[in-house]
Amino acid sequence: MNKSCKGSRSIHAAAGALMVALGAPSAAFAQTSDSEEIVVTALKRETALIETPAAITALSGADLQEREITSIESLAAAAPNLVVGQASGVSWVSVRGIGIGSTSGGIEGSVALHLDGAYLAQPASLDALMFDVASVEVLRGPQGTLYGRNATGGTVNFISNRPTQATEVRLGALYGAFERTRLEGVISGGLSDRVALRAAVMWENQDEGYGENIHLNDTFGRREAHGGRISGRFDLTDTLRVDVSAFRFWDGTDGIQLTRLNPFNAVALANNPIFATAAPRPADRRDINAETQADGERALEGGNITVDWDLSPNLALRSITSYTRVDYSNVNADGDGTEIPMVHSDRFEDTSAWQQEIDLIFNLFDDRLEGLVGVFYNDESLSLEGHNRWLAANPQGFVNVAGRVVPAGTDTVGFLRQDTNSFAVFADATLALTDRFSVYAGARQSRDEREILQTTGLAGLPGEVGLAACNARRFENDWDSTTGKIGVAYDSGFGHLYLQWAEGFKAGGFNAYACGDTYEPEEVTAVEAGYKVLAFDDRLRFAASVFHYDYTNLQVSQIVNLQQQIENAAAATITGAEIEAALQANDFFSADLNIALLDATYDRYTDLDPLRPTLGFLDLSGNRLNRAPEYTVNFGLTFTAPVGDGRLTLRGEAFHSDDVFFRQFNQPQDKQDAYTTYNLFATWDPAGPVSIRAFGRNVTDEDVLLGVFSAGTIFDRWAIYAPPRTWGLELRAEF
Repeated sequence: MNKSCKGSRSIHAAAGALMVALGAPSAAFAQTSDSEEIVVTALKRETALIETPAAITALSGADLQEREITSIESLAAAAPNLVVGQASGVSWVSVRGIGIGSTSGGIEGSVALHLDGAYLAQPASLDALMFDVASVEVLRGPQGTLYGRNATGGTVNFISNRPTQATEVRLGALYGAFERTRLEGVISGGLSDRVALRAAVMWENQDEGYGENIHLNDTFGRREAHGGRISGRFDLTDTLRVDVSAFRFWDGTDGIQLTRLNPFNAVALANNPIFATAAPRPADRRDINAETQADGERALEGGNITVDWDLSPNLALRSITSYTRVDYSNVNADGDGTEIPMVHSDRFEDTSAWQQEIDLIFNLFDDRLEGLVGVFYNDESLSLEGHNRWLAANPQGFVNVAGRVVPAGTDTVGFLRQDTNSFAVFADATLALTDRFSVYAGARQSRDEREILQTTGLAGLPGEVGLAACNARRFENDWDSTTGKIGVAYDSGFGHLYLQWAEGFKAGGFNAYACGDTYEPEEVTAVEAGYKVLAFDDRLRFAASVFHYDYTNLQVSQIVNLQQQIENAAAATITGAEIEAALQANDFFSADLNIALLDATYDRYTDLDPLRPTLGFLDLSGNRLNRAPEYTVNFGLTFTAPVGDGRLTLRGEAFHSDDVFFRQFNQPQDKQDAYTTYNLFATWDPAGPVSIRAFGRNVTDEDVLLGVFSAGTIFDRWAIYAPPRTWGLELRAEF
């Protein structure tokens, strides 16, 4: 039996078991009415998590702190079917197998990211979003109605802490493996009954990298980061409130490098015989041989103004005005994975965006009809400059790139100026037909307009003949879309059930390094059923969902002859199931569990593998989607007990993932085999303002791939690994 059949049968069996559970009443699963319910803003209005008809994982700031989730990568195990990675300073997020594994900015993700209600177009500097947050919400499934384009996979909302009237002072200091030091501070309080301010700052330094550059006898991947946020809350009247924030975060590293996975193949050695003299790949998978160390910097800055105006007891107006800017650079990166001075790569990106959203939120007919209508506008500018500098010092005198001879001393360049305007109107509402049964629906009409000014080619040739075909060329395109959803929800008395149909849309675009080359929008239709319950006097929280997606023109990325590009797979199908559970067994023990099953395959797709060009176009039908393991399991066990006047908390976590492919060709070298990682935490809270926490992540020191990239017959496969075993000791004080 092949693995695809096994995965499909497992999913269907889980779905059948879930549907049996949905139809079997049980007194043990009686819904309580006096619980302190988790409140989420996933529907752009406050709703109880247990009653919200969507697959949502909500993590509070306390949850993140307890589990030492301070980076976007460490967030992945906390939600089912969430896969996160990072390469060349760019993070990518996949949900239920949907996401773009791009190392180049200018390529938008398929999972929308929001900070305090503002959409972030470029996925750089995501770790900064994890600082001083009130909560993180992971919405799985297409969110085309409320969140619009680029949310075919789902949405991740980062919600920062707001100013408080009560005075709050928080200090933290951490020291850990690889000479990691982190300091942070927060102060918040009211200046008057109607004005409160908050300031949060952080600084982090890591003096040793996770890998070693053998050729230079130095570690690489050292990191420094700093930044902060200032926010204010102004209650101008009893019905009018304004929240204002401004932030800036910066991080830099001395070596954003990818590790070469494979020896050079026969074609690479035939094209460039000098590679035969290169030093062998280092024994440690994270180590490299390179004649240079890259210098990478990222900066995220911006601000947000949110106005909430209660027009009446049943009608409210919300306005969100935001500006964000992302600056990114990665210079002097060794581009061939050897100590031979052959090619260095530079990349510079600058993205800025103004956004305006206005929502009219209503609650009518004795709370039986509630929802919102809204408008959205986004004005975004991107400038990108990329270089692959074929060094004059190259002893070979030339480079053969997939059969194309490039003279030493020339430069493969790409310049792009892109302007994007997006406009949308949308509505979303829920109607309670009875006290237990409700229907809900939504619709969104969007228009995206994109114009680029593009230069690509080979610089440094006499007369710049290599740029003649695409020198300052203008191209433009636009896309209109209508997306909707409709569903039913039922409070059975022993849990909440929902069944819905929804659509998602991701706009098309231009490939930055191919003259005028476009890719089409991707569209998805999804059917999902879910069940949520609080039981045993709120000691058990349980949620489950089953889903099926039909995809058209799924956008897939790969590197062809050094450059990232997006292409469309004709069709794909995704079927899956998810379970989330949290149990407070007694006053001492609690446990949490999430399980994800996924059968995600291409239905119709042919593509040329740049590592095996002689095979021509390959039929990839039936291959698994990238970053879509057939199953994952995350289990956590927490023990809490009073010790003297204080409290001791011990926690252990185990995360297991099935095989993960990172290229659509599903070759054995393209995947991370099934693996298990473990995390350990210990926290001592004495009777006082100070607490101490020790932690170890990946304590068995597993080598886990986060991404694999192909780069034609020169580079073969490149990879980025998750951090090895790390540990830390943290001291926190709250006053």
